[in-house]
This record gives sequence, structure tokens and C-alpha cells, in this order.
Amino acid sequence: MLEAAAENTYARSVAATPSEYWKSRALTIGVNRYTEGVRNTIKVYEVFKTLSELVLPPRAPRGDPRNLERVKVTIATLRAKKIS
Repeated sequence: MLEAAAENTYARSVAATPSEYWKSRALTIGVNRYTEGVRNTIKVYEVFKTLSELVLPPRAPRGDPRNLERVKVTIATLRAKKIS
């Protein structure tokens, strides 16, 4: 993968592909998948919003069992969101 990035193979492949090809693919395949993609993205943003609103207990030093309380709060919040 690093070699591909270093050699810029992805960008070269995109540049070498005629624009008619990707445009036709976007119009034929992409249109059918757009609604599903938006629906799935909305779910992801709802999870991010829920996580951003969490009020967690203070962080303890690494390895301290009190940090598990932070995990418990996160799990409980995400579970409540899922079943609501």
C-alpha cells in the first residue's frame, strides 16, 4: 500500500480513466445507492452526536480500574440510544 501511495498509482489510474466512464457509473450505480448511503451516514452522525454529548467521569491514570467507569457510561449511553 505504501508503494502504491509513493508511486501515486491511484491518482494516475483515475486520471487515465475517461470521464465518461465514471460519470456513467455514477449515474447508473450511484443513483441507486445514494439513498442508502445517506441513510447509513445519518446513523453514523447520530452516534457521533451522542458520543459528543457524553458526560464522562474524570480520567484516571493509565491502568487505573476507575477508567472502566468511563467505558460503562459510554456503553450504557450507546445501548440506550440503540434501543430507543
